[in-house]
Amino acid sequence: MELNERIIRVRKAAGLTQEQLGEVVGVSRQAVSKWESGAATPDLATMARLCEALGVSADYLLLGREAGSEENGEGTVSVASPRTCPCCGRQVAGSVCLSCGYTLPSVPVQGGPRYAVAAYGTPGKVQERTAALEQYVGLSEDEAQLCVGKMDAYYQNTVVLRRDLDDSAAQYLSSRLRKEFLFYPKIVYDAGGPEEDLVQEQPALEAPMPPGDQGLGFGGTVVAVILGVIAALVILSFF
Repeated sequence: MELNERIIRVRKAAGLTQEQLGEVVGVSRQAVSKWESGAATPDLATMARLCEALGVSADYLLLGREAGSEENGEGTVSVASPRTCPCCGRQVAGSVCLSCGYTLPSVPVQGGPRYAVAAYGTPGKVQERTAALEQYVGLSEDEAQLCVGKMDAYYQNTVVLRRDLDDSAAQYLSSRLRKEFLFYPKIVYDAGGPEEDLVQEQPALEAPMPPGDQGLGFGGTVVAVILGVIAALVILSFF
């Protein structure tokens, strides 16, 4: 069996379409189609992401062999046992959640402080907030709509969205909820108390901005200042 055939087999075993696999590893559906037709092969970095997403080893994907072979006597492929994504609560076959994008740790986190993520929403943007709660928190459409309604019942009504998270999962979830300023989340310690107490707690960890929304940075600030000066000179030239 060739590499392209193994990619097809493990993708189907993981229950993914070409488009879904492309989204996880950061390529187009057309690129996945070329791999599976044998017209192209993924580079090493992409191959590593493929192994993570599909829950198989590089030995199997590249060489077709592995101790405890993924291929059984019936010609099917065994992928990694499902785990639960701590962010959205869905089942994950590999190490990357295909729903919310969270990368699960190779070893489940044991012990340490536990956290809850609570948030209130931006006024309006009901559809966008509902979709974000479905994707990142794992709520059904009806549950997400009810949650948004509760947030909007009166201004800045804070709702607990997920509990019993480790620090990495709590910060990942918070950063995704802040995308496009849909929500204003906070991360609080979760010692198992009632939700009404959690929403009153002070933040225990910073809720980071999502990737790409970190502001202009030093270089961007310099460029903005230069453009501002140029614009001022142009305006003054007319007087």
